[in-house]
Amino acid sequence: MTGPRAAGVRKSGGGVFLIPAGFSSQHPRGMPAVHDDVWIDFADAAQTKWALAMPNLAGSKVSIRVTPIGLQSLDGLTIQVEVRSWPEDTPMGRETAPARVARSTDALAGEHFRVEVPMPGFRAWTYEEPTLYLAEVALSRDGKTLDSVSFRFGMREVATVGGRYTPNGPTLWLRGSNLVADWTWPDVIKGKEMQYLVAEARELSMNSFRTHTQPSAISPGTKH
Repeated sequence: MTGPRAAGVRKSGGGVFLIPAGFSSQHPRGMPAVHDDVWIDFADAAQTKWALAMPNLAGSKVSIRVTPIGLQSLDGLTIQVEVRSWPEDTPMGRETAPARVARSTDALAGEHFRVEVPMPGFRAWTYEEPTLYLAEVALSRDGKTLDSVSFRFGMREVATVGGRYTPNGPTLWLRGSNLVADWTWPDVIKGKEMQYLVAEARELSMNSFRTHTQPSAISPGTKH
């Protein structure tokens, strides 16, 4: 966004854009532009700021750590977590836990609450068989859902032994490449993204990529 198109962007008293709006001659320092979709989530009174899966393979369970936040303090909240296999959608476990919101102006603040969900008969994630599960987290009060989120995770524990990366035990060597938005080069790989990002990587014995700027054009859920 440059020139007169930036004229309608709201600015602070010092002339700084209040939202990401691109580089502009009207901005004292310029500002990174928004290059992709903007995702807006709506919640009622409280929302799930963070939700993190913490697998416990030895205990055959997963601890879902949830951090609710809100504009005002709230008691009597309930966190409900349901875990299902993905993509088979087989129920694995379901548990609830009490929670609350303590209002704070600190962007990094928030009280953590854990919901322990049993995972009997789970399949551990491995490099050869990257089994995933779907966690659905709902934040409610007085029977009314205030917010809900869902995400996928694998039953794996990551460690380093002797300087080597060991997810779930065996050593995994990471061999890959640094991609700097290569998939946006229309005159190079347009229409050949799969061949460039997957087929060629396999021929070079790669098993990982570091992406820069934005995710690749290939969906993370796509099997290759």
